[in-house]
Parts: sequence; structure tokens; C-alpha cells
Amino acid sequence: MSKIRVDYLNFHPNYKVCQHEDMYHFNSDTCLLGEFININKNDNVLDVGTNNGALLVYIIKKGGVATGIEINKDALEIAKLTLKENNIDATLINHDFTTWQDDIKFDVIVCNPPYFNTKDDRKKNVNKNICIARHEDYLPLDLLCYHFTKHLKENGKIFMVHRPNRFDDINNQLNKNNLYIDKYQHVYDKNTNKLRSLLLEISFIKKDYEKLPDKYI
Repeated sequence: MSKIRVDYLNFHPNYKVCQHEDMYHFNSDTCLLGEFININKNDNVLDVGTNNGALLVYIIKKGGVATGIEINKDALEIAKLTLKENNIDATLINHDFTTWQDDIKFDVIVCNPPYFNTKDDRKKNVNKNICIARHEDYLPLDLLCYHFTKHLKENGKIFMVHRPNRFDDINNQLNKNNLYIDKYQHVYDKNTNKLRSLLLEISFIKKDYEKLPDKYI
């Protein structure tokens, strides 16, 4: 347990997250997505790739009923500690989202997925825990979008953060599964003006998507 520390989510000194020094840590994208998600009280919310449970804290603090699914058993153990630190409760599932067969459907799905579709193994993290969280090997974008449809209610919403340079790829994969971007927002580094993140709100409703005002952090 000496390698585990308790950190705090940006702008929320009472939102605690347990982190293992050898595993994936939450970052600004986690916090951006946590602030971006819009849920109603008692919405049934699924966090895909819950890792250390940081997004579960946002979901529950916003009034949602949270379920986290995570392929990495060790990461899920950290999520349990995060829930305990915050004195909150959620359902935790140790399973590959792309093979999960449960018929339950959710009002909201939240996802901070692996961003990188790196083909060269030499460029991937040697730490398997971090590799799972950062590279698409275990959660390819096409399968992610397909399985969203299996667990989202007809009038449900998906909130996701990703890399801006993957916008077209994401949009194409969503559309193949009759999912559509409702809103998106670009996030820039306020010091360098560099585009760094893409926030997405997604549903089954086909319409012209709305570009929200750019955000600077």
C-alpha cells in the first residue's frame, strides 16, 4: 500500500482519488470530462474503463447512480479505495467492455478511452497497466462505438473525451452505429494556444452538431 497515494480532483478539494505510482493517473482530460458530463439525479450511468474511479466520483457527486466497468483487475482495486475514501458506493465490474453480455441499458455512458491506435509495439508503454489505459489494443474505437449501442437507452447520452485529431475517425465510427455527435468542444492550452482535447456529447438522434465555445485551461 506504500505506493498508493490520495490526490484531489481539480477545483474539488473534497473529491479524492487513490492512485498507484506504477499505474495510470488521472489527468486534465479526466477533470474536463468530469465537468462536461450532464446527468439528472438518479440517472443510471456507466463509466467505461473506470480505472481508478475518478469519473465515478464526479458521477455520484452529480447525483447519478454509477457503474464502472474495467478490464484491469488491479485498477479496479484502486477504484474500490477511491470509493471508500469518498464514502460513496458504485457497482464495479471486472470485464472487457467489448465482450460484456449484460442486457442492462444506461441513461448515460461516460468514457475516457485509450486514445492511441499505435501499431508499432516498440512505441507502446512497457508497463502493461499504463499500456491498457493509453493504447487501443484492448478497446479499439470501432468496437467501443459498437458496444455503446448495446448499453445505451434509446434517449440516452454518451459523454467522451478524446484527441482532436481523431474527430473524423470518431464521427465515422459513431455514424456506422447510428450514433451522432450532438455537441463538441475544443480545449486549448491557454499558455500555448495549442489544441489539446476534444469533448463530445453523443446520442442516437441525428441532427446538425453544435460546436460549443472553445475552452482554455
